[in-house]
Amino acid sequence: MGVREQRPGLAYIAKQCGAIAIVFDDELAARVPDAADAPALALRVAASSLDALGAAALAVPAIAVVRETDVAVILYTSGTTGHPKGAMLTHLPIAHSVLHYQSCMGLHAEDRSALAVPASHVTGLIAIIATMWQVGVALPAADIRVMDDDGREVAPGQVGELWIAGAMVVPGDWADAAATAASFTAGHWHSGDIGSVDAQGFVRIVDRKKDMLNRGGFKVYSVEVENVLRAWPGVVEAAVIGRPCPVLGERVHAVVDAPGTNADEAALRTHCAERLADYKLPESIRFSAEPLPRSRRDTPASGVPMTRSAPPTT
Repeated sequence: MGVREQRPGLAYIAKQCGAIAIVFDDELAARVPDAADAPALALRVAASSLDALGAAALAVPAIAVVRETDVAVILYTSGTTGHPKGAMLTHLPIAHSVLHYQSCMGLHAEDRSALAVPASHVTGLIAIIATMWQVGVALPAADIRVMDDDGREVAPGQVGELWIAGAMVVPGDWADAAATAASFTAGHWHSGDIGSVDAQGFVRIVDRKKDMLNRGGFKVYSVEVENVLRAWPGVVEAAVIGRPCPVLGERVHAVVDAPGTNADEAALRTHCAERLADYKLPESIRFSAEPLPRSRRDTPASGVPMTRSAPPTT
């Protein structure tokens, strides 16, 4: 679980994956779900009491048989339905990624690296850099295909959705067979990235197909933030879009239709901060005096296009 999530998100994650134990920093104790929200979370260990963990730990078998297809880690990301999705990382993709880094970057046992990103993110957990391609050609054993909306492969240089296959690809979402089935075709994962692969094999990403923002590598689904905004008294509708940022790629911007309210931005921010991870919080909010545009080509008076923008590419 990430240190940036708030209590509602942590409660959902704990219940969805059936977690029975949680270790947390003392200053984050208020975010830990209580027994009513996560009844299976029986073991709660504050960082200051780690010395007592051995005595408090649940009994485990002396010998555990682990298969390469067993789930090693569940990483939760923003979900298109408003709830986090648990991406399953099995032992094989993790080991395969390590081999990629060793081979492609020429790493040796004597090499050291600094962890500059959160370990709750796949980039920090699996490696200092964790991608399917080298921001150029695909990694060894990775198969990247560019597909049109009908599931047909396009010609080199043509734009479409990138479908990816290989041992490094996650097998799906935890306890969500429907979402997993919808995300894969013949072993290829639908990445949601729009791009191309030229005749020399160089991969370029130009847009996102999914309704999602990318804020400094953290994925933010618009609908999740919009659901929280609409839960605030007086809000009729809300739209969350990305503002281009030269540092983070995108920042979260919200346009809110809340007629009859005092447009208390500070109160709305507090409402969001109690329910969303900090990187999902709207960094700018505009209250609209009129219903939001219904066409993605419309532009409100502020000049902010009502579209789901993608981060700039390099």
